[in-house]
Amino acid sequence: MWSTGDTTNYISVDNSGQYILNAVDPVSGCEYADTIQITINAIPFLDLGSDTIVCAKLTIDAPYNSNYLHSWSIGATDSAITILQSGSYWLFLQESTFGCFISDTITVVVNPILL
Repeated sequence: MWSTGDTTNYISVDNSGQYILNAVDPVSGCEYADTIQITINAIPFLDLGSDTIVCAKLTIDAPYNSNYLHSWSIGATDSAITILQSGSYWLFLQESTFGCFISDTITVVVNPILL
């Protein structure tokens, strides 16, 4: 039996906390217990902004710098990129300690006629 009241082989949890499993061997009657501490880290929200039309260029700076590995669709790994050509651009961020990831896409139209 789990500390949640479940009697299954495994449980899924949505909250940080301590979870305890108590088990009894049906043959020997021996009792076993184990405890695990679960920490669930919130995944931050990533928003590169609305799709947009610009005159010449657009610089996008990711809101998360420390502890995240940046991977842009153009191959850049910096937190910011400057867009000079029309297209769809995505950013994939991976948290370096736990491996959680988030991503977002923005479509940019570079229209020099607007000058």
